[in-house]
Amino acid sequence: MSRFNIVFCNLPNSGSSAVDPILRDIFSHSGYFFTPYGPEGTHRLRDELNRGEIQEPFYHWTHDPVETFSGLIGNPAYRFIFMHRDPRDAAVSWAHDLHMRRALGEKDLQQVLEVVVEHIQPPHVKAAVEWIRSDCMTITFKEMVQDMKSVIQRILDHVGYFDADFGERMSDTEIQRTIAKYSFEAVAGRKRGETGETIRTGYMVRKGVSGEWKTLFPPELLRRYDEKIGREIELLGYPPSMP
Repeated sequence: MSRFNIVFCNLPNSGSSAVDPILRDIFSHSGYFFTPYGPEGTHRLRDELNRGEIQEPFYHWTHDPVETFSGLIGNPAYRFIFMHRDPRDAAVSWAHDLHMRRALGEKDLQQVLEVVVEHIQPPHVKAAVEWIRSDCMTITFKEMVQDMKSVIQRILDHVGYFDADFGERMSDTEIQRTIAKYSFEAVAGRKRGETGETIRTGYMVRKGVSGEWKTLFPPELLRRYDEKIGREIELLGYPPSMP
């Protein structure tokens, strides 16, 4: 069996900063090619695949919808992993990131959150529903926080990492060290939930917890949000916002 091409997709701001660097480190020891563009560069991946220019096996991180990978999902040479979290928490993280970077000018945090939930995030949440209905492995932010080792083990099982013919691999001890190296505590220098400096590189590391949306969403904004994507939030397995 040849090694699979691996595509890791996530609902934006759902915890990829914790999983993606671990996977990159692990697969770098197995001769994988890493696409040199970030998740917004997936159109380049498709162009290069169509021209036969991409190196295989490859690993790519993306936020794109299922239709971007038409003809590849279900292809025996590929393995897809999709990660999501409660979209309301993802929206809060997205708003904090945009506000910190002043990406929307001088809008305050509440104004930025309104833009995120009214205009930016809804297409991604609808795409997340399509992902969980597709032929992919699904992981969640909650699972990752509860037991990162088990999540990584499941991913590695999914891509055949422990098969005899996979090729060069890390030892179990090396894998555990890699997981520890990229833990929230190691990267942020504090425990999850503690207030501290937001770290922004190719990823964002802020608080690493769930439920903050309950204190940041004004009732009227939450009502409009539910009208837009409340059904999708429930289809992803999260409780409704309004009683």
